[in-house]
Amino acid sequence: MTPIPHEDVCPLPDMNLIRRPLLIFGAPRSGTSMLFQALSTHPDLWSLYRESQEIIEKHMHSTLQLHDTDELSAEDLKPRDAEDLVRSFYDRVGNAEASGSVNSKIPIILRARLNRLLTLGANDSKPSPIRIVEKNPQNSFRLPFLQRLFPDAHFLFITRAPDANIASIYRGWHEPRFKTCTLPSDFVISGYRTSSWCFGRPPGWRDMNGRSLIEICAFQWRAYNEACLRDIPQLAQRVLRVRYEDLSEGPRKVLAEIAEWAGLNPQPLDRFADGLPVVNTWSRPRADKWRSLAPQIEQVLPSVRNVAHTLGYLSS
Repeated sequence: MTPIPHEDVCPLPDMNLIRRPLLIFGAPRSGTSMLFQALSTHPDLWSLYRESQEIIEKHMHSTLQLHDTDELSAEDLKPRDAEDLVRSFYDRVGNAEASGSVNSKIPIILRARLNRLLTLGANDSKPSPIRIVEKNPQNSFRLPFLQRLFPDAHFLFITRAPDANIASIYRGWHEPRFKTCTLPSDFVISGYRTSSWCFGRPPGWRDMNGRSLIEICAFQWRAYNEACLRDIPQLAQRVLRVRYEDLSEGPRKVLAEIAEWAGLNPQPLDRFADGLPVVNTWSRPRADKWRSLAPQIEQVLPSVRNVAHTLGYLSS
């Protein structure tokens, strides 16, 4: 894991509700949910226990429609929007782990759902400021926006090797839960019948009209990671890169490093010493799971080679 330097941007007025949030970003299916579920159990962190689309997309709906992508810039964030967004995050996060209202032996996914239900309407007793953990792959296209919203944020950038990640994105396109919007009537994916787009809409997504599904998945992997690599240098020295492969193989070591970097007590995360929670998949992760799609992925690897090389996944 490598801290990545960046520069500060001009902050908005301080509401004193949220301090030093942990914001997780990276390509879809790169391990963001796995890490988010684990960090959401930490007693010092408050969480939505789900992705934040219903907050950001709701408040920024008109701007996103105008952009026709999931990208938001610092200039898109107006003071009134910032106040509404911070308040919405504050009002909706919960922390049943700290209150002891959920038994720690309950499986992580069920505990997260119960935590959310048990903490609804508990704002009268909620302290301020609080520290939250938030996850949304679309954050990859909104780093300057989020840095302006939370000037003291800590950012966790998760990466995954292109072959395995593209294969997982491809499988996700075949699951209804990952559908995000209806495609224009004239948008065609070669060899694949669908009326919906899955995962995020990077800038340039309409240029993929007529391409095959595997080409679109490779485009998504490249676009997410390109956006991250482009915008990270604009942020302050509060970015930590985490490799999915390291997180999967040695969760205790990686979570301890994250805790030290973020100023958290690592002990509550020891519960994941033997493995992180499995989320959004029907089978246990395997390093070679992607090989069933190897012929298709080999065809698109040249289109992602430069970004993969920059991230250290492919030799030149």
